[in-house]
Parts: sequence; structure tokens; C-alpha cells
Amino acid sequence: MQYVAWLRGINVGGRNKILMADLKKLFQKMGLGELKTYLQSGNVLFATNEEDEMSLANEIEEGLFRQYRFNIPTIVVSGETLREVVLENPFQEEPLESLYVTFLKQLPRLENLKWLESFENENNPLDKLAIKGKKVFICCSGGYKKTKFSQQFLERKLQVAATTRNWRTITNVVGLMGDKIKIARR
Repeated sequence: MQYVAWLRGINVGGRNKILMADLKKLFQKMGLGELKTYLQSGNVLFATNEEDEMSLANEIEEGLFRQYRFNIPTIVVSGETLREVVLENPFQEEPLESLYVTFLKQLPRLENLKWLESFENENNPLDKLAIKGKKVFICCSGGYKKTKFSQQFLERKLQVAATTRNWRTITNVVGLMGDKIKIARR
């Protein structure tokens, strides 16, 4: 099966530096194959027969800590899930530069989801949010730097680990998987 590991906080601001070639070697040592990286910021595509995304994420986090002594939150998403993200995008009519997806490590508690949905409706007229399982689709009219729905906000309110990627990264990673999904462009 194909997967992508979203590693949060490597090679950002001079911290947690890892060369992509070294990262690939680490993944190979863990028995993961068909390795590709996208950008220098922790997007690793790989294949394995393992089907438990949480176990894979934990294994990668442990490997990163053993090798580099970095605590790197990692979220693993199957290729199938990533394809669904592209096809399920509720904001397809919006400009691509305003679209982001926050991937959650696990499903949040129902009361946290309900609070977030009420917050969105009452307090945030500029940005739109749609939650589908462990995926939070965000449309930021004023740009991600100005949104209330930052990764840190979502982690705090939903009480789960998360990582956010812009739409360009998502579609490029899907393309690296060899998919020819028709992706709306604006």
C-alpha cells in the first residue's frame, strides 16, 4: 500500500535539520520501500504491507528519535485517503492558494468537534471549515497566516496532534503517487 508520512517541524527555521537522502535511508532501515520525498519539509511517500497508520506513525517517530534525538510528530495517511482528500474537497470553487488541509492523528472527541463547528459559525466569518473524519478542510480567504484555524488552534481545541499542508503540496504529492486524478485548477 502507498502512504505519505507528514513529518511536522523538520528543516524549519534552521531547526531539526535532516537531509532528505538521510531521511530516505532511515525509512529504508525501517523496511519501507518505494521512497520519494517532496520538498525539504517532511513529506515522505513510501510503500509497505503494514495497514495500521497509527503504528506506522509511531514507528517513524521512534526511528527519528533514535537516529536524531528529535521529537517529530508524524501523521501517516494512506494513498487512498489522500486521493479522497482531493476528490472530497468541499471548497473546489475557491482559489487554490486559500485551501489547506489539516490532518489529525486520531479522531477527536465528539464534544470537541461540536465546539469547533459552533465556533466556526459564530466567530469566523472570513474562513470556512469542513471536518471529514481525520481531515479538516480549511478555506482561508485572508491567507493562512491570518486564519483563526491554525494548526496550533485546531490541536488545542480538538486535543489531537495535527499537521497542515497547503493544497499545492497535497496535489503534488498525489501526482508523485502516479495518480492522474482530475484536480480542479483556478
